This record gives sequence, structure tokens and C-alpha cells, in this order.
Amino acid sequence: MEPHGRPLRALVVEDSEDDTLLVADELTDSGFSVSCTRVETAGQMREALQHQEWDIVIADHRMPRFSGRAALEVLKDSGLDIPFILVSGTAEEHTGVEMMRAGASDFIMKHSLRRLGPAVDREIHEAESRRQRRLAEERERAAEEQRHEFYRRTILAATGGKLVIAEPHEIERIAGPCIRSWQITELDELRHVRDEIQELAAESGMDESNVFAFVGCAVEAMANAHKHAGGGTVSLHSVRDGLMLVVSDEGPGIETLALPDVALTKGYSTAASLGMGYKVMIEFADKLYLSTGSEGTTVAIEKGLRERETARETALGKLTGW
Repeated sequence: MEPHGRPLRALVVEDSEDDTLLVADELTDSGFSVSCTRVETAGQMREALQHQEWDIVIADHRMPRFSGRAALEVLKDSGLDIPFILVSGTAEEHTGVEMMRAGASDFIMKHSLRRLGPAVDREIHEAESRRQRRLAEERERAAEEQRHEFYRRTILAATGGKLVIAEPHEIERIAGPCIRSWQITELDELRHVRDEIQELAAESGMDESNVFAFVGCAVEAMANAHKHAGGGTVSLHSVRDGLMLVVSDEGPGIETLALPDVALTKGYSTAASLGMGYKVMIEFADKLYLSTGSEGTTVAIEKGLRERETARETALGKLTGW
């Protein structure tokens, strides 16, 4: 036992001052340096949870203006991960079982109060383990987000701004009005959709060479969705000075670590990432938007009606006065 005991901030839901002192004494005898605050109504409990940090909540089962069951609901509503121990002098065993099923950490009869110290010690350690697991998960999520952002910026730079790693809602916003949509599940459907895309692109006034490139990109994206996700949704959209084809599937997605290879290696594909064909699409599209994750992949292919002027042609025009 430590000389002054381990600090313990206990919120005691109890209508009896004497019983609160018994709880505090028992915890002190168990090696804790206890700081107890007693509440006996739901309002008092909510205020205490909002304005202080607690290591444990210990609640009496039955009180004139409150109850252990109601106190447990107040704690659950707060969203705080604080162990909750029910203490009672009258409740039957089945009440304790029901309370533990509802989320209580333990149930202790007042005539067995010596169990309280070990129970509090155990629950505090388990709560700390949960906290450490949450922190580790948060660190992992933050690291994954940093990796994703690093690859997004790297890919954007390496592809001359042509491949943008985006979120699904961003692609939806960029895509604009839908001209036509299709569901694809069979290879024959891919051929039919390809022909319709070609026809619609030509009708829009797109240059023949651009139609060829646009349809080639469409075939790559649809083939990926069919091969690796069993199909998906295809939609054609009107964007400023051009068209955009959006292909979405519910496949396994592309792992973050594989994104650079997907973007930069021609014909790249692995069983996990399924990235074949992206290098081809990057080469022929004006811009490519990619959203991918465990819920699936969305690819948006943008192509202008006219071939865009290259940087070399722009510089040459300035020099020659064209």
C-alpha cells in the first residue's frame, strides 16, 4: 500500500451521508486516497459529470428521488467511459444481473462491502486499458490520414495535377448534372455502355480524338469495376467545356500504401489494391478523380470537348506572338 494511497475521484450517487462515509472508509482501507462527492438527483449527477473528471461512479440501488438504474442511464447519456458500480442493501441477485447487462461494471451488496475496493481497482485498470486502446486507435487513424495526405500531394505533383485523390462527396459536387446512367454486371453490358458513351460524347460536339481517348478511359474504369467488384454504377455528366464519366463500385478499394504504384506504374495490379489501368487513364484523361476505401472505389474521368493547349504550345505562342 502506498503511504498516502492512490488518488481516487469517486462520484457517489447516494441519499445517505452515513452510507457515503462507509463507502469512502472502505475505499480508504483498500489503499485509495478518496475524494468523494455525493449526489442524489439526476440534475446533480449531470452537473457533476459535466464539470469534473471522475474515476468511478458508485450508486445506491434505491433512493427517494433517484435510482441506480436511472443513474446508469444518466452516465450512458453523457458518453463518458467511467466504471459504474451498483451498491445495494435490498436488491435481489437478478437485479444486479439485469444492471450489468445494461452496462454496470459490478453489483455489490452492502453486507459484502469489502468487495468494493478490489472491484474499483479492477474496473479502473480496465478503464485505463480501454483509454490506451482508444489513444492507440486515434494515433493510427491520424497516421493513416497523414499518409493519405502525403500520397495525395505526392501523386498530384507526380502526375502534373492530373490525378486528384478525393472524397466521394467532392466527386459528386464536381460531376455536375447527370446526362445518363447505367448499371454494369456483365461484359456484354460493358460493350453496350461503351457504345452509348461514344455516341453521346460525339453528339456533345467532342473532337473525334478526344472521344477516342474518353471512351478508352471509360473502358479501363468499367473493366476494373467489373473484374474486381463484379460491376458497378456508371454515369455521364456535363462539366464546363467537357464531359465527366463517373464509375463507382463496392469492391475492396485500393490500400493507401499502393496508391503511388497505382498512379505511376503502368498496368500495376495486386490482389489487394486492384489498381490496373490507372496509368493509362491518367495519360489520356484531362483530369482523373479517385476516391477509394473499404466501401468501394469511385473514379471520375474528365475530358474536354477540345484538346487542351499544352504548356509547351502556350510558351511557344507567347514567344512567337501567336
